[in-house]
Amino acid sequence: MHRIDTPTAQKDKFGAGKNGFTRGNPQTGTPATDLDDDYFDMLQEELASVIEATNVTLDKAKRNQLLSAIKAHIASGQGVSYVTNGGVQYFQNGLIRQWGLSPVMSGSGISADIVFPVPFPNEVHQVRTFDAGNPSPSANFCMAGPPSLTGVKVWAVAAITAAGPTLATWPTGRSTYWEAWGR
Repeated sequence: MHRIDTPTAQKDKFGAGKNGFTRGNPQTGTPATDLDDDYFDMLQEELASVIEATNVTLDKAKRNQLLSAIKAHIASGQGVSYVTNGGVQYFQNGLIRQWGLSPVMSGSGISADIVFPVPFPNEVHQVRTFDAGNPSPSANFCMAGPPSLTGVKVWAVAAITAAGPTLATWPTGRSTYWEAWGR
């Protein structure tokens, strides 16, 4: 893909090296941006490649092929983006799944604020926490507070060890995995 690069393009319109279009100004002698075949070929092929990647043949009579192709990519799991220690997944039915690893908590009763990778647009249905993989045979338990559209607070609760089993304090320096669902 490329930005317009004809001689009459508005140079650096969107920042250094980011040309744009101008309608021109006859009073100042500034010409409107000339359009060329390279630019239109680029637009055509960029858009067509999204549709053709879903094994659909381009159809001049259909005006929804790009939207259908984007929805198909999302539904196939290609609508997943990963961030440091987590990710976001968008589903065709409007559900959004986000996940990640909490900040380190240094003992029972200690909380950590989780900021979702992207804010939920409407509501959060559920937040779950998971053991972040203990090196010894035990399980750590965490609880999540009421979520907002942008995040949730989690508290380290306790650990259950295999020796007994017995209830123990949250191990120092541990995190928890979390998963949030919403729309």
